[in-house]
Amino acid sequence: MKLFEFLQEDNGGFSMIRLLSFLSVVCLVIDWMHAVFTTGVWKPDVAVLAYVTSIIGLKVVQKDKEAA
Repeated sequence: MKLFEFLQEDNGGFSMIRLLSFLSVVCLVIDWMHAVFTTGVWKPDVAVLAYVTSIIGLKVVQKDKEAA
């Protein structure tokens, strides 16, 4: 299944950081769509954007540390 291939690292093991990143982005998009369809404007909370950015940044740092 393609979803399981997406969640696997190069060594074949599953990545919780990759799953957390995926779920965080999905939740952000759902929040965005809900706001747009109900009020017509989306004003994201700084904490939500900081959370998603930090999770994605964590994945970048993890991948860099694994390569070294």
